[in-house]
Amino acid sequence: MVFERFSSASELCSDAGPIPLISQSDSRVKGRPRISEMGNQKLRNLLFMCSFTACKYIKACKVV
Repeated sequence: MVFERFSSASELCSDAGPIPLISQSDSRVKGRPRISEMGNQKLRNLLFMCSFTACKYIKACKVV
């Protein structure tokens, strides 16, 4: 399997790229957190589409 080449969850996240980035300076946070553009772009797009579809069609995933 593909997951066997990773020894920890942090290695998998680094390869996939869904790591949130927060722009901050001292005590101020600038803007909302964004997802890092590092890692595998196709995997990030697939994860996004899966979560988008789940939020659209599954009632338990919808934001109230």
